[in-house]
Amino acid sequence: AAVVRPRARQHPERDPVSAWLARSEELSTQKSDGEDDHHREPDQGVIVEDDQRYRRMLATMLRDLGCEPAPVASAIEANHWLVAHRPDVILLDLNLPMLHGMDFLAELRQRDRDTPVTILTGVGTLPAAQSAIRHGVSDFLTKPCHLGAIEAALDRVRRRLAHTQRTLAERASLHDAGAEHRSPLPDMHSLGMMRL
Repeated sequence: AAVVRPRARQHPERDPVSAWLARSEELSTQKSDGEDDHHREPDQGVIVEDDQRYRRMLATMLRDLGCEPAPVASAIEANHWLVAHRPDVILLDLNLPMLHGMDFLAELRQRDRDTPVTILTGVGTLPAAQSAIRHGVSDFLTKPCHLGAIEAALDRVRRRLAHTQRTLAERASLHDAGAEHRSPLPDMHSLGMMRL
């Protein structure tokens, strides 16, 4: 007779930080079968979060997913960091000191409309979500959110980046192929000889 093993008990009482740290070692050793370079996590992610404990948890998560984290405690620090760097994803809290996350996002989009931004906030109001959508965020998550939701958001960013890279590569290939098959234009001297 088959042995029926009881399912592992869930721990809903754990907060997201404790739950993630408990799973950190397991996740760091996991590798999906058939993954290639087109299906990898972003190379570098900025974490804009003033809560030190949550910031550390997100940094651990990104690192476990193969992404180099750049944690900062304010939007002001993020702006200084972005002067010299171009990240693959930005994890952004909204309720930040000195400069609100939405104001930071609006300023960012004036100079950079492409970098994916995932919002993680404890004040997920409808107006905030609508404003975030107008600024082209990839995801809008409210705290406390399930860790799987954050991982899924990063996976969507990863796939978007991979799709963009493939599209650019295909366009470059088509452009090169068209150039090779394009007949060279005759020079003006040859045209003059032909008329003679």
